[in-house]
Amino acid sequence: MVGVSRRGTGIAYWAIGASAVSFVGTFGLAPIFKSSFKEDADWQTVYRDLVASGGVPSVSPAAAYGKRKSAVLVDVRLGMKYDALHPEGAISVPLYIPIQGWSPAAIIRRLGFGFFGIYGTQLNTEFTQQAAEAIPKGREVILLCENGGSLENKSGTMYGFQSRSLKAAYFLRKAGYSKISYVKGGIAQWGSDGLPLSDGAQEEEDGDSGSGKQWGLPELGFARRR
Repeated sequence: MVGVSRRGTGIAYWAIGASAVSFVGTFGLAPIFKSSFKEDADWQTVYRDLVASGGVPSVSPAAAYGKRKSAVLVDVRLGMKYDALHPEGAISVPLYIPIQGWSPAAIIRRLGFGFFGIYGTQLNTEFTQQAAEAIPKGREVILLCENGGSLENKSGTMYGFQSRSLKAAYFLRKAGYSKISYVKGGIAQWGSDGLPLSDGAQEEEDGDSGSGKQWGLPELGFARRR
């Protein structure tokens, strides 16, 4: 019993120590690397630019699915999420990627995300280049992320609701794309509406993004489509 008690105490102290290191890294050392955390454009800048340029139209998941042959449906979530499950007919151009390298700034960034129990990511600096390789400039582009976001303000908000779809729209407009919209409610709404979802392995096997396997999202509370 004494041995078990000591092991339990040791684990508790280890957990406390790890939390302390993470806390210090987040709130003590992070300011040193503040410039490394700064993105090309923060959300307030993105919001003001999008509103000033007329906003970004939203489309329902059903409308986006109906346009999958004429428009380019672009999933801007992490590549691993796309590979696990994505809207049928969508291509992957991730706006964010896992934190790269082990520089001091990258380590502090990992600690900062870890402290809050969040998977660490960074802006994909090759996003517009990858988009240019995958999306012809003249095509309509429909963006999709987890929840869609909004430029509309409700009581108590000043800058809408941030999302990766809207941030991606900002960067694509800067790159010369003009026919851009985003899926309202994102993949969460897509799944709730019972629209087809594919996994990367199935699409690769079929060789056609429009013939992928249909899945539900049980981890998000969605039922399998029948």
